[in-house]
Amino acid sequence: MIGLKVFGKNDSLLGVIEDLIFNNSHDVRYAIIRTSGVSGISNKLVAAPYRELTVNKTEEEKITLNITDAALESAPGFQY
Repeated sequence: MIGLKVFGKNDSLLGVIEDLIFNNSHDVRYAIIRTSGVSGISNKLVAAPYRELTVNKTEEEKITLNITDAALESAPGFQY
């Protein structure tokens, strides 16, 4: 999953999954997305709840997040 592109509403490219954050039970809790300045979004890391991501069953390398470019731009940045 790391390295896969993440697409938002209207099929706009939001960024790439850079890392995954697990809880103590080894369940994935968050996907860390690097926006890299795509779609007018500033270059930053954003933590998205893993349960909000959808893997396209017909295009296995396509991940979607039901969010707009503007909403992602206004999301707080993530730092390790």
